[in-house]
Amino acid sequence: MMEQKIKQANIATNIAYIIADVMESALLDLDKACQNADKMLRHEERRNFNAAIAALKRLKQPVKDCPECVQEDFGDDADCIYQVIKLLIDRCGDDNAKLFQFYNYIKSFPSQLGMNLADGERIAFGIK
Repeated sequence: MMEQKIKQANIATNIAYIIADVMESALLDLDKACQNADKMLRHEERRNFNAAIAALKRLKQPVKDCPECVQEDFGDDADCIYQVIKLLIDRCGDDNAKLFQFYNYIKSFPSQLGMNLADGERIAFGIK
């Protein structure tokens, strides 16, 4: 029982690090897109942007203490997740029914980690 709780805690930790990396990439993409469009963030927005980037870097700091191969795995996973998010946004737009179809398609594959997705599923898609 305790081993399963530790496994779930490790999974949650890994997800947090990956999402932090995805968020940093999204913010850097935002900055680049704004620069390409000759639209700069205003003073307050720039300060918040810089604070967010700094906070994400601090949050990810424990990963820097991991072996190089683990760091690369986190980076690769984050890049893949970011691409999947962008693909879903591109393909679904504001159509939540279509997003739910993609979700159910992915969910049809067997679980690799035994994660309990029921609570999040109810919240995200209003499933009872």
